Amino acid sequence: MDVTALLIAIVGILGTLASALLTQRNATRLKMLEIQSAERQRVANYEIAAEQEAEKLRRSCFVAVNYALRNYYSTLQNHRRTLASRSPREGELARLEEIREASRAALAEAQMVAPEDILSIARDSASLLFDAYQTLACVDRDIKKDAHSRLEKADQILNAASLSLSTLRASMRKNLGVD
Repeated sequence: MDVTALLIAIVGILGTLASALLTQRNATRLKMLEIQSAERQRVANYEIAAEQEAEKLRRSCFVAVNYALRNYYSTLQNHRRTLASRSPREGELARLEEIREASRAALAEAQMVAPEDILSIARDSASLLFDAYQTLACVDRDIKKDAHSRLEKADQILNAASLSLSTLRASMRKNLGVD
């Protein structure tokens, strides 16, 4: 046998074995790349779903806070008009208290979801509404002394609350990307 033929045969066998190993290695590498790509896609899909869920939660929280505070505001406005013309009827004060509690509950929920800039405005709005509530409560508790000036003070507070509620709504809309 010729040495050249033997070398060619050995090189051929080694080439055949090496090609199988290289093919297996490339297939394994390709499979790992596919697995990594699928994992990245799964993580991206999860993050997108989490962001959508957070936005949905934030939106529903904003709706609840906006509704509760505006309902509280309009109820205080109605109560102020009632006090200017007559004494409140049975059940009106209980309804006012229920609405006040609902606004507190909505704000408590917002503390877990809303960003600090929104919470700050919401707290300011709620504080103004509570000040108006206390002012009207003084008139309501038969503290007739200075009832007219207390009603005017309540009007001023409610006007400030209206502006604060408008600012709150605009901030919420901006946060949600509506405006």
